[in-house]
Amino acid sequence: IDALYNILKQNQGDVNDALGYKKKAGVVTSVPLALVAEKTKVVQMISVN
Repeated sequence: IDALYNILKQNQGDVNDALGYKKKAGVVTSVPLALVAEKTKVVQMISVN
């Protein structure tokens, strides 16, 4: 579970970087949203288990 949590934390950092980069660039795409949605699904799956 710790390893899984660390992976999720790493992924969250990647998502934050992507969002921050998009904001700075002034460009909004669906890619960061897709990443967030994907992470949410993973978290929900873990919560259920």
